[in-house]
Amino acid sequence: MKKTIRLAACVLLLCVCTALYAQADGSAGAETRTIDFTEKDAPSFSEADEGDVGKKAERDFGKAEFTKADFRHGAIAAGEVFSFNIFITTFNRIITRSPFADISLETMGHNITHPWVWDQDEFEINQIGHPYQGSIYFAAGRANGFNFWQSFAFAAFGSLMWEYTMENEPPSFNDFIHTPIGGSFLGEMFHRIYLSLDEKYPYLSWIASPQAALNRLLTGEKAPREEGGIEAFSLRLSADHIDSAFSFSDNAYQDKGYRNVVSGGIGFDILYGNPYVRDVKKPFERFTLSTDASFDGNYYDIKIFADGFLRSWVFEANDAVATTLALDLSYDFIMATDLNYQNNSFGFSVRQRYALPHKWTIEWKSGMGATYLGASDYYFNLKANKRKSKYDGSEQRLYDLGIGGNAKAEFKAANPWAGTFFLDGAFSAFYTIPGSVPPEGSSGCNLIWYGNAAYEHCVYKNYYAGLSFFLYQKFGFYTKGSDVFQTTSDWKLYVKRYF
Repeated sequence: MKKTIRLAACVLLLCVCTALYAQADGSAGAETRTIDFTEKDAPSFSEADEGDVGKKAERDFGKAEFTKADFRHGAIAAGEVFSFNIFITTFNRIITRSPFADISLETMGHNITHPWVWDQDEFEINQIGHPYQGSIYFAAGRANGFNFWQSFAFAAFGSLMWEYTMENEPPSFNDFIHTPIGGSFLGEMFHRIYLSLDEKYPYLSWIASPQAALNRLLTGEKAPREEGGIEAFSLRLSADHIDSAFSFSDNAYQDKGYRNVVSGGIGFDILYGNPYVRDVKKPFERFTLSTDASFDGNYYDIKIFADGFLRSWVFEANDAVATTLALDLSYDFIMATDLNYQNNSFGFSVRQRYALPHKWTIEWKSGMGATYLGASDYYFNLKANKRKSKYDGSEQRLYDLGIGGNAKAEFKAANPWAGTFFLDGAFSAFYTIPGSVPPEGSSGCNLIWYGNAAYEHCVYKNYYAGLSFFLYQKFGFYTKGSDVFQTTSDWKLYVKRYF
């Protein structure tokens, strides 16, 4: 299962990069310019070359969004959610022969009457699989004209149907948190990327949102247009050197981790919407999405960092300075051979951008948030490979589930002659959720921080070369298991194409 998900993640990343590459105007210049924070009439990245079709969609924006959110389209969306669940369960039962898909009226009745639990599925299933599944439910609502919050209800409906009827395991709290909330987060980003591609490259838009593309094929109707578009997109290829090590309090394990791992990587960064132009009144009118995947024969490392505005207020915006305060959602995900980490949080942030003499631009951001569900490895079980409990042979998670808080900060300085400097970091602390501890797990707390420093410079037109250093460190303290200190670093030499 883990190999399948890793392969799917790599293929999906390549597909998204291909689609966004096609969307970009290859002739657009990439030289650094003096920043103007006032809104322009010129077309954005996603609106360029759309012509009369794009202008008409913008004029009809208000009307299209609400007239389609009716009973008929609600029934279509609910039917698509229902059909998707049936398809997934049938596929798992017949093709993959997964035991959990062996359902009947008896298992459904058992699930409805059984108390909810914290399930023991693998990290990749719960922390990225369920959010992506939820994004399909969410997209059914968005594609049929419903807004963000209404589509969240479709994601919740799909998750409840799945938990009660589509598997023979009791309904779980963590699945019901991840599927609608994480699904709405990913789903809204994918939906807006889909809309950015749909007018110019409809044959590629399905990569961003298969559900929206299928809905268009079945109904012959387009999803309502949204304001905003992709402001910036970059594609990155890299050579990585990854180093990791562990230290346990009781010296139970001597494994020092993987050292001198050299791998190749691919990734992309998307900036959707300008945070300094106007107040954001609809969720995800502005978001950032950064992905990275590195692989070699024995090691893999997948990172996803995303942040979306739920609401924002611009306090000042002129040619010299701009300031924005925002309520935002964050989704941080790292899945590697010897590192699993995920943090879902809700919080606020403040950011400023300055245009300085000699064509320097400075931008900084800081924020704090509440972690409503975090995950981090039980290294003492991971190293002992205790996927099955010694007590009754049942499945058990090799990672902890927790709630807590986090803080983040970012800094960027750019100049066309000196290059661009990046520095960002995050700190999170969460405590084990009561009742969620697996049979041989332990309650406790985790202190985790990670940071990234990078420098890049233009080498030819839109092409840049750069060097970055990523560091992750965890301090895990447990009541029944071995305390652990774990560190992982990633040096990256890369080339990047800006669009």
